[in-house]
Amino acid sequence: MTARKPPEKSRKARRPPAGPAADAEASAYAESLRRHGQLHEGQGPLPPGATHVASKNGGKPTLKRKRFSAL
Repeated sequence: MTARKPPEKSRKARRPPAGPAADAEASAYAESLRRHGQLHEGQGPLPPGATHVASKNGGKPTLKRKRFSAL
């Protein structure tokens, strides 16, 4: 059995930038969470029913799941 040569150069997969359709879908998802009381936008512990926290990451709103809701 022969040993395999290491690759010449490391390759890193790059994700293409999100387009307008992805931005619209993300906005609709955040609005749905807000409408159903699952989005917490303040500081402190999550209120009952909230599963996501909204924060600003470099000026851009970011959603982060903090817990699951078993309904």
